[in-house]
Amino acid sequence: MKSKITTAMGACLLLLLLSCGTTSSTRSMKSIERQAMDVPDRFEAPAGVERTSNACISPLTDPRDGTTIKMVTSFSGEEVGDYSVPAGKYGVEANELLRINCRTGEVLGIVKR
Repeated sequence: MKSKITTAMGACLLLLLLSCGTTSSTRSMKSIERQAMDVPDRFEAPAGVERTSNACISPLTDPRDGTTIKMVTSFSGEEVGDYSVPAGKYGVEANELLRINCRTGEVLGIVKR
């Protein structure tokens, strides 16, 4: 009897772990619609955070005026992230994001949200 309970508990635990796992979804990286306007040479990471890998950092800051942008999504293996920006900044309109090279902080362009 004890082994049946142990087996049942093990099966329930396995089912629970599998149901809580991450799901794999395929996101396609949308193409750049157009170039952004009046952008810095590169966005900077927060003080004390260094770019030691290709991972996207959030938030990033425009060193010229302190504007903060926040990552919405990044694409593994592509070294890019799409960031939300304040309304109208850099020529980004509603339902658009600013694409950044995560390794360098350089702006790549504007994409649809």
